[in-house]
Amino acid sequence: MPTRHTFCSLCESFCGLEVDVADNRVTAIRPDPRHVVSRGYACVKGTRYDAVQHSPDRVTEPLKRVGDRWQAVSWETALSEIAERITRVRARHGDQSVSHFVGSPGGANLLAPMFRSELFKGLGSFRMYGTGTCDTMNKFRVNGDMYGSPMRLSYPDVDHTEFMMILGANPVISGNTLYHLPRARDRFGDIVRRGGRVVFINPRRVESARNAEHLFIRPDTDLYFLAAFLNELVRRGAVDQPRIAATMKNFDALAAAVAPWTAERQATVTGIGADVLRDLVVAYAAARGAALNMATGVNQGRSGTLCYWLL
Repeated sequence: MPTRHTFCSLCESFCGLEVDVADNRVTAIRPDPRHVVSRGYACVKGTRYDAVQHSPDRVTEPLKRVGDRWQAVSWETALSEIAERITRVRARHGDQSVSHFVGSPGGANLLAPMFRSELFKGLGSFRMYGTGTCDTMNKFRVNGDMYGSPMRLSYPDVDHTEFMMILGANPVISGNTLYHLPRARDRFGDIVRRGGRVVFINPRRVESARNAEHLFIRPDTDLYFLAAFLNELVRRGAVDQPRIAATMKNFDALAAAVAPWTAERQATVTGIGADVLRDLVVAYAAARGAALNMATGVNQGRSGTLCYWLL
């Protein structure tokens, strides 16, 4: 049975896969231990993709809705009818009446963005949306405002940090948003083994916290936790004033904005005790290298942009 070496393209991680094939059918999918990036890791989405590939419900030809039924049509018919409808819509409502939603596989594909960009340039529309619009646009916005470029993304130096706190993510199961962390459980474990701490803040007991600390938080209250965390750092003088003076504007306004959020006040909102928060702040400030990270669970909340700004 031949084994093909490939990779998963369902998200930006591109984890390496070994795929067994027999009679032109996928019979097994495994993480590829020799892959230079993922090194034997792949989440369940990639290793179960054969269920999608061979699903009896998989769409393998264009379908047109006729009344309350779906009818198979040729590619030539599908493309010509779609083109005619788009032409009519643009003529009646203008170029911006046409939009496009991009899923993760389409966004992670190398060629698709090139063709998509040219298509919409030809249509004269800039209305393209995607999974990032729902999830990570807060990070692009904040990085643009804070560092001058939306693509100037920061990510935690997991292999050299002594304290890592993660809000709204479960990287052992679903990878990471906008940065790749193969063998996440092992590398979190390495932090603990070298005397550091790994803390997950999440309303759900996530699998990633199996060998780490876990704190429950009331859903969608991360903003107040982060405000109190920052306020406690400022109150303790645990900020680098010379660096702030050299690289930052409006620090006094920021400190004033979070000042009302004491550890006790946030406890009544988030459910995380005041002493627990103070303990985290002390550990964060004392660590030789500390990292904070947040992902989908916070990004998609009502205050995702403010949360990332505070983080």
